[in-house]
Amino acid sequence: MTRDQLATALWPDDCGKDIHNALRHLRSALVTGTDYKSAEARRAPFISASTTKDSAIYRIDRKLISVDLWDYEAALEQVRTAADPADRLSALSRAARLCTGELGEGLTAEWIEEQRYPLTRSQADVLSQLAELLAAEDPEQALSATARTPKGPALIFTAGDWKAFPKGAT
Repeated sequence: MTRDQLATALWPDDCGKDIHNALRHLRSALVTGTDYKSAEARRAPFISASTTKDSAIYRIDRKLISVDLWDYEAALEQVRTAADPADRLSALSRAARLCTGELGEGLTAEWIEEQRYPLTRSQADVLSQLAELLAAEDPEQALSATARTPKGPALIFTAGDWKAFPKGAT
């Protein structure tokens, strides 16, 4: 993500913010809050920056910060590559545990709005696949997975497929 993209995402109404100062404060809070000790005293932890004369690219250090969306995507990859049904069920269960709500709930920035529906659809797919696999052996767990299906936009299971409807249309 570039400096301008990051500033716009964090402060959509005020792009004049000093991103470097904000990141310094964020890193400091993360170091303090986690008691992080760096082997490299000069390396700024948690968020790395690749800078040039004209721009900077910022990345969260995946070795130091866990993001539930990344964990969810990893579980989906395990679902896709599972060699046997037990591995697939395990990966689906892991992905389902990470279906905890709407992406960026409460945020209204345009960039996140574009990401919400595909993730909501994916969560509905995970929960319905899990319910399908559990239905014969554990109907109560299957019902629980079905009940956790994301609520909006409305997703309705009909004839073996999820159908999407705008909020309030169902």
